[in-house]
Amino acid sequence: MIKKSILTALVLVTAYHFLFPYLPRKYFQLSGQQRENYFRAQRYVHDLSPETNLILGSSMSLRLNEQALGSNYFKLAFGGGSILTGLEIIRLKRAHPPVVLIEMNQVGWDVDHELVHDLSSPWLCCLRNYSPIFREEGRPANFVNGILEALVRHSCRWGTRWLGSDKTAPVNGVNPELFAQLMRMFKDYLATTPPGLNENVKKLGDYVDALTSSGSICVFYEMPVDSSLTDLQSPRAVREAAAVRFPRTKYHWLAFDQQHRYETSDGIHLTQIEADRITETMAHQVNQIQRSP
Repeated sequence: MIKKSILTALVLVTAYHFLFPYLPRKYFQLSGQQRENYFRAQRYVHDLSPETNLILGSSMSLRLNEQALGSNYFKLAFGGGSILTGLEIIRLKRAHPPVVLIEMNQVGWDVDHELVHDLSSPWLCCLRNYSPIFREEGRPANFVNGILEALVRHSCRWGTRWLGSDKTAPVNGVNPELFAQLMRMFKDYLATTPPGLNENVKKLGDYVDALTSSGSICVFYEMPVDSSLTDLQSPRAVREAAAVRFPRTKYHWLAFDQQHRYETSDGIHLTQIEADRITETMAHQVNQIQRSP
């Protein structure tokens, strides 16, 4: 019985391995933020060149248009995650990206050791190099989730058509009550200095100096947020710590229009239109940095 079960499992895995490249991605849906983080990290480790330019950040940087920056850019940014996680992945991959853009908004967050351990496991690496079915993208649940999500979406459209919809005008695509609640939440969150900030800035400096010594151009930036959040305790503390460790006279920094009132979907995440505009500004400044002696 055990031998038959093992043989059946091997047959199913082999069949899935050969079938997987031909499965339609129309209803492919990753289940949650952490699953998306694993998917993004695994793609960088297993599929991309060590010479790929990188954008390191949190979910705040995920709306940046990497194609507008250039054909050789990848967003190694993690929702709810740290730039230190991305830097540790670069170290493990032994990569030498020509340009590394580093978001400085969430420096208080430490390395995601569970994600890094999963990426560095030798036996998992072997399996994932052999076949994508052993990666995050290969989970059969992704297709089930996608189909269910599509059914729910179509059901909601059908219900709206027959029952009518809420006529309340959204704020930047979000219900006004929800937007106000999110703003209050982020104001509370940003009202205190991040724990471990100085230690993380020191770690960041070690990573950056190692990359710089190997030929990478590291460029820091602070993603714009709603103007009411800009000068709260947390962003001020991060700026002060960064100014000491990474003075603008020695390190590259991007600058954005401080007079512009940036539109966000929740206070800290730019709308797509704003993110596209910011990306164009970033591309122009990075090109200047690369051309400078």
